[in-house]
Amino acid sequence: MMTKVRNLQPLKASKFTGLLLTFIKKYNEPMSKKVLFSLFTIAFLSTTQAHGLCINETVDVKRNSWRSKKHQAITGRMKRNSKPNKITIHYTGTDLSKIKRRPIKDTLRGLYNYSVNSKNWGDIPYHYYIDRNGTSAETRDPKYQADTNTNYNPNGHITIVVQGGPSDKLNNKQKQKLFKMIQGLQNKYNIQTSDVGVHKNHASTQCPGDHIAGLIEEYKRKNASYRPRPGDCGKKAQAPVVEPIADPSTTST
Repeated sequence: MMTKVRNLQPLKASKFTGLLLTFIKKYNEPMSKKVLFSLFTIAFLSTTQAHGLCINETVDVKRNSWRSKKHQAITGRMKRNSKPNKITIHYTGTDLSKIKRRPIKDTLRGLYNYSVNSKNWGDIPYHYYIDRNGTSAETRDPKYQADTNTNYNPNGHITIVVQGGPSDKLNNKQKQKLFKMIQGLQNKYNIQTSDVGVHKNHASTQCPGDHIAGLIEEYKRKNASYRPRPGDCGKKAQAPVVEPIADPSTTST
């Protein structure tokens, strides 16, 4: 018996398998090994489709891996954050030509010491960090508000800081890491592209400089139609993954 399958739509594996078993029981017809293999392959593939990019997939250095007993968050100095509804990009403000290259864990511990001892903050002020090599790290827990030297309310913001100063330009690894982290945070917290911004959008400051601010504006323009997929983050999903994030350095406007 030959049966044509028309308009086959994506199905979850459990649903597809159930329909397949029902078909076999109903018609009780023998099937060739090739047909059975093909049908079960379709069912298997429907469980292994790509899912929405998640922030944890974009992080190279986890929070607990750089913290020692001397570098724990002092929660009593921090305010609770509401559910993040904005993504805000910063830079460290340090000219890269004037600092030595160090492993990112050493850099984070040094920033922690400055933040806690000199600024009296409870932790590194930002939630995520990208170093000059494009290596990313978890820093402050997002359940706590970022700290700032400027006059804006960081409640509801989730922050990423990129190592560098006003005269530095992001290399390709930094750019791609930044864009992926933004998309991962959008998916996790259901943040729209219109709510992605930079520090100087919210306060009287030059941070993070014209170069990064321009990249973020280009990201927003190229990805204005992107819709976050919080339900897919970390789970297998049927919806197609969005097109690769546009790299402004390779596009003309």
